[in-house]
Amino acid sequence: MKHLRFLLLFSIILLCGTAASAITHQVDTVAVHSAKMGRDIKNVVILPAGYSNHDQKLAKWPVLYLLHGADGSYRDWIGHKRNLPELATRYGIIIVCPDGQDSWYFDSPIDPRMQFEPYVARELVAYVDSAYRTLAQPAMRAIAGLS
Repeated sequence: MKHLRFLLLFSIILLCGTAASAITHQVDTVAVHSAKMGRDIKNVVILPAGYSNHDQKLAKWPVLYLLHGADGSYRDWIGHKRNLPELATRYGIIIVCPDGQDSWYFDSPIDPRMQFEPYVARELVAYVDSAYRTLAQPAMRAIAGLS
């Protein structure tokens, strides 16, 4: 039930608009290696303002994974919902937008280079938890998408 409330809260947040903020946010594109697919996959990572603040060095953050729709890419969410950095700051979350490369985020039975379920569910989560200060428990992660 907690997972459902967390997901519902962030879905509502994404649908609401916010005013632009003068606060500096960090939006990066990172390539994460998939051992399962034997290649790097690009992802947008949005860090809330204050993430790098010296006063916040010990703070840890929940993570929201946003999946793009068909024919999309990792750049879709930040391109269509330009206030994502402000939302990350307002709600104190890290946002990660992986590139699903028209895979529908599942494993191809014929193409070993299209194994996106283990990439998103395990490899990407492990990378994000090791590279960023996250609250690394399942209850502190949410996933949503559009189609």
